[in-house]
This record gives sequence, C-alpha cells and structure tokens, in this order.
Amino acid sequence: MMRSSVVVGLVLVVGGCVAGVGDEATSTTEQGLKCPNFGCGENSPVTGPFNINELKENVANRDGVVLLYFQKGTTKYHVKVLGDRIQAMDWTTNHTVMLEHNALAGGWLQLSHPPVNGMPFGYVRLWIQSVDVAGQTFWQPPAAQVETYEFRYDGAGTVSDPVPACKSPLPSNGVRDEAADGEGRTWKNRFNSIVFSGDRYDPDTYSVFTGTPTNGWMNIACAGSAPAKLHLNRHTQAGTVTSFQTTVNQRQAMLKMYAGDFCGHGNVYTVMGTKIHWNSSTGYNSGLGNDTAFESMWSETGAMCLETHRLANSQNPDYAAFGAAIRAECGLKLCSDFRDFKNYAAYGQYLMTLSPQ
Repeated sequence: MMRSSVVVGLVLVVGGCVAGVGDEATSTTEQGLKCPNFGCGENSPVTGPFNINELKENVANRDGVVLLYFQKGTTKYHVKVLGDRIQAMDWTTNHTVMLEHNALAGGWLQLSHPPVNGMPFGYVRLWIQSVDVAGQTFWQPPAAQVETYEFRYDGAGTVSDPVPACKSPLPSNGVRDEAADGEGRTWKNRFNSIVFSGDRYDPDTYSVFTGTPTNGWMNIACAGSAPAKLHLNRHTQAGTVTSFQTTVNQRQAMLKMYAGDFCGHGNVYTVMGTKIHWNSSTGYNSGLGNDTAFESMWSETGAMCLETHRLANSQNPDYAAFGAAIRAECGLKLCSDFRDFKNYAAYGQYLMTLSPQ
C-alpha cells in the first residue's frame, strides 16, 4: 500500500474524517494527501479501530473484520443486501426473507475482529439503531427513495452505550439531524448510512470493480462519503435502472473526481467542505451551485488537465499551491492549452468540474 504521513489533518471533499498528524518534515504540496486506508479521507464507518466500509458474511475484509450473522432477540439470520437494502434471511434455508425495512431496527450485525495494538480477538455488535425507508432521494432521475440506516456499535474497546459507527458525521446545519455538504446537497440524517451491493472499491488506487468479485459483499457508506455520493448519483450497480445506466469506467471517473485523485495514482488533493460542481458527457450534472472557473476534465484514469484547482483561493498556502503541485506530479497541462477544451466529451472525457472563482 503506497501511503505516507503528512503534516495536516487529511480530509476529502466527500466527508468529515480527520486523519492523524504525521511527519512534520513533509508538506502536503510535496506528496499530496496520502491516507493509510480508504476510510482515512471520508466519513467512513468504523467499529473502534477497524474500518467496516465493506463486509461479507464469513469473509474477512481488509481490516480482518468478519460479518458472522444478523441477530434480533434470540434469533439469528443470514444477511443479504438486495440492491440498496438489507434483508435478514431464514437461518436454515437462506432463501426466505424474514425481516426487512423497519423490522430490522433493534437487531445487530454480529462481527468478529482480529487482535490489534494489544486488543485481543473479539466480537462487535453493529446495531441497526433505526431505519428510514425514505432516508434520501436519488440525486439523478428517476426520482426514488433510498433506505438509510443508523448504525451504532459496542465492543471493540468501547466501554459505554453503543456509539455511532460513522466516525465523523457531517456537521449539522441546525435542522434536527440534517447536514449539508460542500456540494450543497442536504443529507436528511448525518448519522445514517446507505448500504448497497454490486460494486467494490480499491482503497489504494480509487478503482471500481463489479461482477463476480463483488458477490456477497456489502458497502456501508456514511452520509457525505464518496460511495454514498456515487450511489445517490446512480453511479453504482444498485443505482442502475433502465433509464439511467453507467459503465464501470464512468463510476471510476466519478470516484476519482470526488476524491481529487488527479493523477489517477490514489493520491488525493482536496479537503473537507470544498465546493465542486460537475457535468457529464451524458447530460447529467450536480445540479447545484454557480461556480464558473473550469477545473478539470476527467476519465477513469484521473484528470486530463488542470486549470483552476478547487482550492486555488484557499487561505491555507499548502492547499492554494495544490494546482502547481498536481501539475508537477501528474505532468498535467493547463486545460486552456487544449483547443476548445470546454468540449470535454470531444476529448473522450466523461466529466468536467467547475471550481469557485
């Protein structure tokens, strides 16, 4: 895994997690924002020190966490994710749906975790505190509701009541538990997560996979995280409908765009709360904001060029210098060096991004 520490707290545009402070001799503009795992830069779900952004029954994830079963009361169930909602299946046959929607509330996903940092092997209960069957609305047509879940956990070193699994929820906008992110989107409950199947994400390269390698895996995507945004933009297998379909390359382009992976190497250049708006060659867009400065053209390999970085006007000199650092690291030209550069589709690029002036 190619990662190193940096001087400042590391956060992506997609969420609210702050990573650790690292080597004080290293600047962000020298090496970009290099995170130790996919959970570093986003509002990632955790159980104690373990990331649980993906789980599979009886298979260890990258942190060694294993999903064992779902339990409510004294009854155990197998776990299935149908598109973007959880189902508790009959323990004997694994064919009959026994619980779903609001009936899941009050039950828990039983997890095991490996020994780490002096903590022995142990078990975690990932509680489904509540279910909102209309927790979010897809951001791209057709309009439909997305079920969301509030997860809390006990075990894995916790000593009190179950605590939120989303390790750094989006800041409240003052309306109950609502939140707004840098893209201007409203999240109905900042503690809730979207769960979906059909795609997996490589945290080292910010790559997207679908098909057989995803069988049985479930993604837990906290409010404001990149996977949650991909799903609400229907850039997931679970978000696919007849009238809105995307390729794996298009989904990967959107992941790299949100994360600021300009070089396509897994190094990110953006911070929490950054405004960014996008348009796609297929006629869709983020739908909010009036940013006018052209930033980049994007494909599944990262950015083709860079004009005005989304943090060019930052008061933090490291962030403001990202533009020059990215061009040096990636060997990118100015977008204005390309004739008719705003016609990004003509260059085979899927997305274009606009930054604050």
